Amino acid sequence: MPSSDESGQRSSPSAADDFAESTDLSNSSDFGDSIKTGAVEESPYPGFDLWNANSELKKATLQTPTFVSAQDEYVQSVDIRHPDAFKLKTLTISEGPLKGRHVIMLEPVTDHFRFLALPAEIRNLIYEFLFQTSCRVAIRKVRSRYVPARPAYSVLRVNRQVQAEAAPVGYGKPQFSFNCLSDLKNFLDDIGSMSQFLGHIGFHHHFYHRTVATSTFHRLKDAKRLRSLTFLHLTVCEQARSDHKLTTASQLAADLRPLFKVLQRAQKSSDSPINVLDILKLGEEAYRTICKDGKDGKDCDCGKGWYNCPTKCQFKEKHIEEAQARVRKALAKELGLEDASS
Repeated sequence: MPSSDESGQRSSPSAADDFAESTDLSNSSDFGDSIKTGAVEESPYPGFDLWNANSELKKATLQTPTFVSAQDEYVQSVDIRHPDAFKLKTLTISEGPLKGRHVIMLEPVTDHFRFLALPAEIRNLIYEFLFQTSCRVAIRKVRSRYVPARPAYSVLRVNRQVQAEAAPVGYGKPQFSFNCLSDLKNFLDDIGSMSQFLGHIGFHHHFYHRTVATSTFHRLKDAKRLRSLTFLHLTVCEQARSDHKLTTASQLAADLRPLFKVLQRAQKSSDSPINVLDILKLGEEAYRTICKDGKDGKDCDCGKGWYNCPTKCQFKEKHIEEAQARVRKALAKELGLEDASS
């Protein structure tokens, strides 16, 4: 069956010439009409049938040959589309009335690359590259479901083996960034058992509602591999305006106590245990980074926002460190631990 490639692939000039020469169809309107209209016509070549709309070919288009003066040759493009994967193969007919003619044949693709035949170490490197594990992953709502805002996570639906290998990397290495606790709660409901692989969770807004927090932290108990849980420092900031205070360090620690008891037990059986107190972190707001003057130790007016912490940039890092110390101390007290860093 003469043809060319799928989805707009172009045959080379020489192949196109050979194709036209071998079939004498480059100027045949009958051939084109039979493809477009589905008319069944008798082939002028014994042993060869013309393509028609009743075949599985989606589209077959022949263009008029064009003479390229710079190359001193004719070029014809052939556009063929088929529902199944195929590749092109050039053949020379060795017998029969068309002996010596050249044809281009569609051949089914059977030599698929077997990804699972690669060594496990190579596959893991591919997963890490695929999920861009050093970056944050935002969560978005798509048709009432909360999903990672990256197409790469569709690989988890390939088959069970790929899911089992890729999920610990895809969910365990990047930090998942949420707008609020409600989004995290819905995300945990949607991913189900995949929550066991979560390694890093953060929030890019400081909203905190205790009722939502306690139920969300309860759902997070399956995430026994959690390595960091990061809130914005404004969540517990003592300098924030009184009408915008969200919670306190001691209250946050009390709400987190059941979750961190589970994480504390999990660390005892972990191959690479960490201090459970190191999991809870406070971060800087993405919308209020330390300005250049603050980094240079100079005065600034960056803390005058309607809900922002009024701490000036030059004291911001120390201010966050002090808030982190308060939260850590409160959590240690809730867990009955001694904090060596205090």
